[in-house]
Amino acid sequence: MLPADITSNSSDDSQGHLELGPLILEQKATHAIAWLFTGLGVLLLLLGILLCFVMRPGQRNAGLSEMILGGIFVLCSLACLVLGLFKRWRDRGFALFLHTGGIREHRAWGDTVVLFRDAEELRFQATRVFVHGAYAGTLEHLAVRTADPESRMLYFQRKIQEPDQGKGPAIASEVDQVAMLVANTIAGKLTARLEKQETLAWTPRMKINLRGLEIQPQQWWESDLRDMAKSIVGWFRWAEGSRGHWPHLAWSKIDGMTIETGIFRLWAKGEPRPRIQIMTGVENFHAGYIVASRLWSQARSRRVTEDAGRR
Repeated sequence: MLPADITSNSSDDSQGHLELGPLILEQKATHAIAWLFTGLGVLLLLLGILLCFVMRPGQRNAGLSEMILGGIFVLCSLACLVLGLFKRWRDRGFALFLHTGGIREHRAWGDTVVLFRDAEELRFQATRVFVHGAYAGTLEHLAVRTADPESRMLYFQRKIQEPDQGKGPAIASEVDQVAMLVANTIAGKLTARLEKQETLAWTPRMKINLRGLEIQPQQWWESDLRDMAKSIVGWFRWAEGSRGHWPHLAWSKIDGMTIETGIFRLWAKGEPRPRIQIMTGVENFHAGYIVASRLWSQARSRRVTEDAGRR
């Protein structure tokens, strides 16, 4: 895990990786987890020694139960010490570099590079954190996976302090801007596949095609008494052979698509509650949202034109 140790506009030391472009942000590890395991190992070792060799007043020898418990603590301490030292050795020189064209992970034995042009999957989430009602910062997580046989994945994570204590609309940060560039690149690939009449997965619960969206039915924990009748009817349809097929919602039947506090809600016409709501941090949400918004906007424009033609 990487801490929020960020250097902005650092000098570009990415010689040999010209395709990455200029350096935007640099993030170095402080090895917090390795030090945590090491400290825990030392503490357990001390406790084990005390149990084995320090006796209570009036005792000449440590009891069997103390010896057994002390031995367990010593064994656990050795495991923690080995794990902590191994992580410290493995992550020596570990740093992440966010460029305009990709992410570079540096380790002592070499670099791993993921170019945004090769991205097949994007996860991006910006979460504002409040502690007892007070703004404590914003966590940004950007993860990119390629489609090559190695299926490489790198992520960049940081915590920032927004101006005005996090009130009002958030200003797009450098990471946010990069995420949208990657999302647009992936959206272009999705559009090309849609033009071939493909149906594409958009989040684990939605699929997208040129005619509209296929949406997974509500899960049982999302339903209430008002949904009971619909659920019973849906079960009979499933038993009659429609199992495995998600209900289709045409673009013209969509009333709205909203994003608020990291949650996406899809509203269908004539329905008082959202048809579906999911977190925006799932894989390829932002790329799919770009495509879906474009198709929904085109459908609304066609409907306005048709209504004007009837008049």
